[in-house]
Amino acid sequence: MLQNKISTITKRSDFIYLKKHGTKIRSRLLNLIYAKSTQDVTKVAYIASKKIVGKAVKRNKSKRRLRSLVMEYCTLIPNNYLLLFIASSKTYNIDYQLLTNDFLYCINKINNLSR
Repeated sequence: MLQNKISTITKRSDFIYLKKHGTKIRSRLLNLIYAKSTQDVTKVAYIASKKIVGKAVKRNKSKRRLRSLVMEYCTLIPNNYLLLFIASSKTYNIDYQLLTNDFLYCINKINNLSR
């Protein structure tokens, strides 16, 4: 799937829409909540909470790793979706290849369910 544009979720209304209408996918290293968007843009957000991941350095590294995966595999992400990636406590220091496998598992599950 050719990706037109990926932007960041910034509006509170998008987060509320995700909470109300979103579908959850759980994997070992991250959780994903997604919903079909009403706009022509795929929007992505990342959450790494202090309670689950830890201090700021760990939270920032977890979000950087998730952002790099989205940019690397942006062509696989379906168009017109809202995606919320939630980091787990293992996202910070796990091998990057294992994180990539979990990320691709979540994306493939969206692609299979959206058909």
